[in-house]
Order: sequence, then C-alpha cells, then structure tokens
Amino acid sequence: MGDSNTEYWKMLRVYFVKYVTPTPSLISTVSLKSFYPIQDKKSYEEFSSLRDRIQKWTAATGVQVLNIETVPIRVGRSQEAKQGYEAMHTSRNNDQVDCWEYIIWVYIKGEFDEPPANVIAPVPPHKTNESCNIM
Repeated sequence: MGDSNTEYWKMLRVYFVKYVTPTPSLISTVSLKSFYPIQDKKSYEEFSSLRDRIQKWTAATGVQVLNIETVPIRVGRSQEAKQGYEAMHTSRNNDQVDCWEYIIWVYIKGEFDEPPANVIAPVPPHKTNESCNIM
C-alpha cells in the first residue's frame, strides 16, 4: 500500500462565445479574481461570509461578472506546498490523507482595479497550507 502513488492533473477550463455575426460589444479582455477563504489558527471562513465579501467587492468595483466558479484545491501536498496553487501537477503517497480548500474564481469583463482600503478592508494574505491541520 505504501509503495504506490496517486497522480493528479489540473484541468484548465476555457470559456468562449462565438457570435454568428460580429457585434461591437465583443469582450476583448477577460480578467480573473481569486477569492480565498480567510483562515485563522482554528478554522476557515464560512462560505456565506466569503460570498458576502465577493458581493461587496463586485459592488465596490462595479465590474461585470461573466462567470463564477468554485474550485477545489488540494492543500499542502507535494507541488502545492512548494509552488502554491498554480502548480498544475501533484502526487501523493497513498498513505496520506487528502485535504481540500475551496476557492472562488470570478471571471470579469475587462480589467479592474482593487477598491481602496477605506471602501473594502483588505483581507489577510492567503498562504498555501503545508498541512491539513487547523490548530
């Protein structure tokens, strides 16, 4: 049992719209904003709180949301621990327990600027966990 590994590959989803006839309102740029659950030493932020933060942020920035995706990310294993969530491949020894964190990707029409701190309070920087343990 301890001699085998499980390999994981991430997939990149591409969304596009093909119009039958060209229109002047075509989207030339799609931006992505990632929202991570705030974590402290005891727990992760609840989904309803994260959803409220996203709604406040979109209202403050005035962006046009094209799509929202909930993305499960493995926590603290192999390449994620070394490279962060941008790692596209990871593996684990089958004796390890998998832990997951759910982040939200918001796809936005055009570019955006972060709102000033007096409008939306900045959140603590997100760190890739090195383990599943929340003390």
